[in-house]
Amino acid sequence: MKLAEQETLLHQGGFSQKEIENWKKDKVLKLNGAGFSNAEISEEFGVVATDTNSNKEYFNRRLISDLNKNTPDIIMDT
Repeated sequence: MKLAEQETLLHQGGFSQKEIENWKKDKVLKLNGAGFSNAEISEEFGVVATDTNSNKEYFNRRLISDLNKNTPDIIMDT
């Protein structure tokens, strides 16, 4: 059972927010001490990192596309 599921059960069991926060802090400290990375611990609590590179690529492509559409052709007399 992931820690996120355990947290949900604590909420459903009527534990206070303070008690749950203390439980989480204790778990994080123990897992850090055991050598788990912050990413691994976050994943256990249901936090998944987003891939920001794909977002950047999408918006960069849109920006270039929009710039190309809105840039008038320049005709120069020589």
